[in-house]
Amino acid sequence: MKKKTKTEPTLKSMTAHYKKRGFKRPAAHAKQYMLGYTAAKKGSIDSKTAKKWSNRDKFGRVKKSKK
Repeated sequence: MKKKTKTEPTLKSMTAHYKKRGFKRPAAHAKQYMLGYTAAKKGSIDSKTAKKWSNRDKFGRVKKSKK
């Protein structure tokens, strides 16, 4: 059997999840979740994970480089 890969949550996927569950303010709940998730990943003991998440904003979106 093939191993399932767990996808990391995104702001969009968490908003959809909270909408499906019937939350009254899904976007606000998703933003709060992603703030905590991103902070935890940036402060991770695992240096590989911390480095991967260091170039993301507070909601987990990849920062755009300024040209």
